[in-house]
Amino acid sequence: MREILYVQAGNLANHIGTHFWNTQESYFTYSDDEETLLNHDISFRDGETLKGEPTYCPRLLSFDHKANFGTLSRTNTLYENEDIDGSQLWQGNIAEYGRVPIEPHAYQAHLQTDGEPTSLAADFTNDIRYWSDFNRVFYIPRTVQMLPNVPDWQKTEGNWAFGQESFQRYNEETELMESSVRLFIEECNSFQGLQLMSDTSTFGSFSISFLMAFNDELSRAPCLSFPLLGDAVPRNVNLENTVQIRKVVNDAVYLRELDSLSSLTIPILNPNTWSKGGWDVNLKIGGDRYYTSSVLSAHIESSTLPLRLKNNTEDISSFSGHLNLHGSRRFSQLAGVFPVAAGVTPQDFWKHTHTQAYPLPSSFPDIFCDEEILTNYTRTPHADRSSVLPSATLFSSLSTSSSTAEMFSEYATYLQACVDRRKTGILPGLVETSDDIKELVNDLWTIHDGYSGSESDVF
Repeated sequence: MREILYVQAGNLANHIGTHFWNTQESYFTYSDDEETLLNHDISFRDGETLKGEPTYCPRLLSFDHKANFGTLSRTNTLYENEDIDGSQLWQGNIAEYGRVPIEPHAYQAHLQTDGEPTSLAADFTNDIRYWSDFNRVFYIPRTVQMLPNVPDWQKTEGNWAFGQESFQRYNEETELMESSVRLFIEECNSFQGLQLMSDTSTFGSFSISFLMAFNDELSRAPCLSFPLLGDAVPRNVNLENTVQIRKVVNDAVYLRELDSLSSLTIPILNPNTWSKGGWDVNLKIGGDRYYTSSVLSAHIESSTLPLRLKNNTEDISSFSGHLNLHGSRRFSQLAGVFPVAAGVTPQDFWKHTHTQAYPLPSSFPDIFCDEEILTNYTRTPHADRSSVLPSATLFSSLSTSSSTAEMFSEYATYLQACVDRRKTGILPGLVETSDDIKELVNDLWTIHDGYSGSESDVF
């Protein structure tokens, strides 16, 4: 089946991932007469509830701090734990403690009581608090991986040692690799690899620790990675700002480690660092993660679509190979246009896979300046689901070229300046001395040189 195990680690990663899975649900068909576009078994798994009822849920590990899950829990209407009366097991005094439950978001309440909204979620997406507020799919319990909350006073962004310790402690306490992860892999008929998306500033070293454990204990299958970089851009960070320096070094180390652990890595700039330009000409979009993550998800979903198409033999290994013909280019760039204005044709862009327009479920934010650019995506009606969804034309591309090297040049140049300023102890436990920084600088230039003066590979 060429199954993929998806991993989302961090708040932004789960915002993007929630949009991604909502889109996958939009591709479902409910009639034997209607041909499906995708091979859903690549991303979804068959299962059963405790009552023996069939389920079909994402093959996903979702890591985040407990406070970020909102109303989402390990149990839901598909997987409800059997109630146990504690008084029958314990004969001593019982002290009960509780907390005020989080109220469901208006969008979730509408889905449960009134069914599917008839348009994009403009009326229901005010005050999105958590990524679970606009979630449309059910998850099995082992998908939901809640890490302990971090106290407000503890600054952990860019703290490499903290992420490593968090993974080691969480893995020991939950037997993560030997239980949840191993079970996902053993369910697969022909496991093709991982698709990893993670917030580098908060889950960078956690994700690297996960990948190393995965390779050592379970499989060396290919990995497609989307690191969501922090908000510290090297060219904009003052050399006296210790916190920002640590974020820069954290991102640089994460990218270096992925060079040996990931088959293909597509770094994503933090939305807080995006500049205004032609990309947002047809969008009304602010800085809220709910909105920016919808744009990122659209491009990530579309650029990786060949991995999920029903009549396509593409897998992560061959997909990565298209962009790494020379064997040393394991980093690529994601670009695209969303939405595409009327009159623009696919020939105006680099895109090797042409398919129907991008479906927009009711959970998708109303970000379009001109609704006339939207078309209809028709599907067989089922239960409360609408038979017609709005959709938009979207072009996305992945490429490797000499411009890919510019990012590594910026990181290496900035870190060399740290060496020149005798900055030390930047990343406790990993990059502490000048020699550590020099080694990192050399590694980044080595990656850079693999792209310099190269021809472009586009997919």
